[in-house]
Amino acid sequence: MMLQCRNLSTLKLFTVSQNGYQRKSVVGSTIERKDHVKSIRNKSTLLPMKWPTGILYSGSGSRSQPLIVASTVEGDEALHRTVPRSFSGAKSSHNTSDTQTEEIEEKKMASQKIKGTVVLMKKNVLDFNDFNASVLDRVHELFGKRVSLQLVSAVNVDPGKAFFFFFFFLLIIDMSWCYVFLGIPCILFNLIVKFYWFGAEDKYAWRTDEQFAREMLAGINPVLIRRLQEFPPASKLDHKVYGDHTSKITKEHIEHNLNGLTVDEAIKSNRLFILDHHDTLMPYLRRINTTHTKTYASRTLLFLKDDGTLKPIAIELSLPNPHGDPLGCISKVYTPANHGIEGSTWLLAKGYVTVNDSGYHQLISHWLKTHAAIEPFVIATNRQLSVMHPIYKLLHPHFRDTMNVNAVGRQTLINAGGALETTVFPAKYSLEMSSKIYKNWVFPDQALPVDLIKRGVAVEDKNSPHGVRLLIEDYPYAVDGLEIWSAIKTWVKDYCSFYYKTDETVQRDSELQSWWKELREKGHGDKKDEPWWPKMQTREELIEILTIVIWISSAYHAAINFGQYPYGGYPPSRPSISHRFIPEEGSPEYEELKTNPEKAYLKTFNSQLLSVLGIALVEVLSRHSSDEIFIGQRDIPEWTADAEVLKAFENFGKKLKEIEEKIVRMNKDEKLKNRLGPAKVPYTLLYPSSEGGLTGKGIPNSVSI
Repeated sequence: MMLQCRNLSTLKLFTVSQNGYQRKSVVGSTIERKDHVKSIRNKSTLLPMKWPTGILYSGSGSRSQPLIVASTVEGDEALHRTVPRSFSGAKSSHNTSDTQTEEIEEKKMASQKIKGTVVLMKKNVLDFNDFNASVLDRVHELFGKRVSLQLVSAVNVDPGKAFFFFFFFLLIIDMSWCYVFLGIPCILFNLIVKFYWFGAEDKYAWRTDEQFAREMLAGINPVLIRRLQEFPPASKLDHKVYGDHTSKITKEHIEHNLNGLTVDEAIKSNRLFILDHHDTLMPYLRRINTTHTKTYASRTLLFLKDDGTLKPIAIELSLPNPHGDPLGCISKVYTPANHGIEGSTWLLAKGYVTVNDSGYHQLISHWLKTHAAIEPFVIATNRQLSVMHPIYKLLHPHFRDTMNVNAVGRQTLINAGGALETTVFPAKYSLEMSSKIYKNWVFPDQALPVDLIKRGVAVEDKNSPHGVRLLIEDYPYAVDGLEIWSAIKTWVKDYCSFYYKTDETVQRDSELQSWWKELREKGHGDKKDEPWWPKMQTREELIEILTIVIWISSAYHAAINFGQYPYGGYPPSRPSISHRFIPEEGSPEYEELKTNPEKAYLKTFNSQLLSVLGIALVEVLSRHSSDEIFIGQRDIPEWTADAEVLKAFENFGKKLKEIEEKIVRMNKDEKLKNRLGPAKVPYTLLYPSSEGGLTGKGIPNSVSI
């Protein structure tokens, strides 16, 4: 077992003997027993040791924390088990004597038995107090020496090393740390992983227009594309502040790609769509481009082909006017090309669109609309509903681990200088941009049917199975999502109808009304006066509210989160940062784009280091834990004694199984080209069940990672 500690002069070992505890100072002493350390001199020494049963205690400062070390003896072999625990009884060494500490720990140990094997890491491990220790541990693993106890010192944190949090992700992933230690180039290594692990048949499919467009319908951010209803596309930015931001795309740019239709005819026949990042980014773009990022605000127009696939027909890239915001923007329009400098420039333009979409996905679609939006519901539920309340029982599994995950995220992912600021293009303006967009968040619009209608990709239709008809019939996220949405809503309706027989029972439920009041006025207090909040006066309102909450916590989050590595683990296909603008003709960069377009592409987007960090991060985020509980499952079978409710829940599980079978059938249907795409990777992000690990499928009950 390898152990490196920072302040060894403060480490003390309490061992258990028949007569009680014995204290031994580790540093500066020699321990004669053969299973102990012989001697330690250097303050940062790597210590190969076997610990006796006892307590390893770091006594420096007020944040002292003991580590309980237990062992059992089987023959001549000691099996050591460790577990950290809080040490509320231990004061600073300036305030509490060693004798008092021994007495406190003796009482605690007397009533505790420690079983099992636990990998022990230091307190605040994601702050990365001791980067060297983790590196050494991994080196020893490389040579076949497994590490049980990796990091223990939580005293005297080095804030300056917070950046190495990223390497924590890198080093704990078996696939990722070899990039650093074995020198395997991340691009080539992940090429194999991305396109063979997930079964892609064409490793160059990411370069095609069809795959670029397909990921807007069946990728990791399929929630933004909308139908184009006016031409040229207009802006909603304040004209007085930002000037004229009407799109510079003209009919001449696109009509030759509309299969003989005019622009007006294509709009009227619901054949034109847009992925619009312009208004979201433009207010921040001038500041963003003062950081390591150099990027554009983008608009992408797409045409719906007869075979149900989309093809991009124009990309507009815009920058703020250098003479001031009120003067509008400077835009350039790029159109599809496959060869020569035009083809290389078109590939770059698609790359900038993907950079925009990657940042929006992480900050808005993912963090804001799932993690942040659902947190007030978790808090209000635990504050206002008793554990015996039927709505508490319904929602409880959908809040599993969410608060903990969000706390860790705030500490290490979305914090200043954290993972997102380093790996997505808005950099230090990321959370400001996310907070600004929250002003446009509307709770009822989070319902999938409402969202699809609002984006113009569906229309109300009572004759359709889910009450809406998709205008893009082969839209895998929407097709699968509507199936899941309807299953959830049926289950919620059956559940609520059992406990709430009339609208009056909803109105008279004081706990329920207090829950809804706190949620609106405190949890989402910035929006407490919005007129769109449901009043919580009818069963129908209750069912819709609960369906939205469960949808966000489970299926929506799964669709947004668990495809990050399958679809985004190959950096060239989904870059998240751009480092330079499209080169101007006559510049050395332009000549490089002509003579070596692949090198120019890689220089423009994620660097190798950021690629490795991004790969490691999205791989962690895309994994299911081994103890994950998926939609339609409960951790405790006897969660309710009501037989009718249990029967309804059983029916819900059966419906989910039917949906799984339907997804498998659709993915085999060659007519549904968007189900596989050119890479032949089936869309399974809304497939309800999964095993643990990196699977590209499965809907956990909650926002648990």
